[in-house]
Amino acid sequence: MFLSVSMMESDNNLQDVLRCHLCDTPIPQLYCDLCQINLCASCVGVHILDRCDSKKHNVRPMTEKWYPNPVCSKHSARQCDLYCNTCHSSICTLCVISGEHDMHKKVEIFQAFQNTLDDLVKNIYPRHQKVLEDIKDRINKLKQQGAKLTDDLNNHGKALHREIDKLIWDKQCEIDDKVHKQLAFMENEEVNITIRIDEIKKTIQELGHHVKSREVQLVSQYTKRISIFNNLSIIPEVSLPRFSAGEINKEQLEKQFGTLTYSFDPFIMVHQNIQKFTNINEGMDMDIYKYMDIDIDLRKLFMDQSIEAMYM
Repeated sequence: MFLSVSMMESDNNLQDVLRCHLCDTPIPQLYCDLCQINLCASCVGVHILDRCDSKKHNVRPMTEKWYPNPVCSKHSARQCDLYCNTCHSSICTLCVISGEHDMHKKVEIFQAFQNTLDDLVKNIYPRHQKVLEDIKDRINKLKQQGAKLTDDLNNHGKALHREIDKLIWDKQCEIDDKVHKQLAFMENEEVNITIRIDEIKKTIQELGHHVKSREVQLVSQYTKRISIFNNLSIIPEVSLPRFSAGEINKEQLEKQFGTLTYSFDPFIMVHQNIQKFTNINEGMDMDIYKYMDIDIDLRKLFMDQSIEAMYM
């Protein structure tokens, strides 16, 4: 089973290998730019000396393989050798001869691509990296400032709570003092009246006994005592202060607590910047390959390699 799987994998790998277009020899070492075919060492001579073909072949090693320039959109029989920076389009020599691009800035097409790459590596990419670092730095500062702002707010809140607690404590002490004095007076009156009631009970018992024994000689003594019992003092009314809660004015309380002030509105500025950037992008086609009209194979050549490797 393993042998059959290995053989199938080997066959697939052989099918993926580049081959000579003329003799099917695997891994050819040469490439013809004009005909865009791979050639082995044995077939290159035949290909170049083919008398039926009047074209001038340009054969180079596979390692120096070049991709063809894009076909001109106005002259299909011509390849584009130049790039017009003014029109953002690839042009051929006939486009130049026509005079359409006389006053325009033109460069060799590969140089335009290289200039774009250089601009990305030297300018655009570093600027974006700098912006990213600046954003990260601002995020850290924003977190620190937010934490400090929260601490200041909480500390001020604690200070305000301490003042309110002190105010409550003072009022509570005043209430406790009033209650304590009133309670002391009433408790003293309670003791006095309890003592008198006990004396009255004792007098009732004694007087009842004397009535039964008809000891009338003692009547004056108890009459005088009863007159004392009738002299009952009036218990004064006790009262505590009333608490009149003041109206809580939220607006006034917020002013007394403190407010948050901004030198500018950051959200409006960010929105304006985003809108400005959006408006700019709406008038631009961000696909640089569309502007340069580069062949799909040429895109792969540059896109498959890292920026660092290309710039070295």
